[in-house]
Amino acid sequence: MQTIDFPFSGGVAPLPVGPQAMTMLETGAIAALPMETQPVLAQQFKDPDLMGQVQRAWSGFVNSGQIWALIIGLIIGYTFRKFSM
Repeated sequence: MQTIDFPFSGGVAPLPVGPQAMTMLETGAIAALPMETQPVLAQQFKDPDLMGQVQRAWSGFVNSGQIWALIIGLIIGYTFRKFSM
């Protein structure tokens, strides 16, 4: 396994890479990583409807039957806690 010098904010560190990754680096298939990262100023979201996402997640939680596992687990946990005190 070969190593390459990986730049980071504290200097340079040797980074072990396999033969396939080394070939990709040598042919230019992988661009060199920048020394410093730029802050993200704006992002694009696929689905900005947060309440819709929460509603879909909750309905999936209920439809899959996981709500019953939660309720049963809470009851058993509460009972175990009361008996162990």
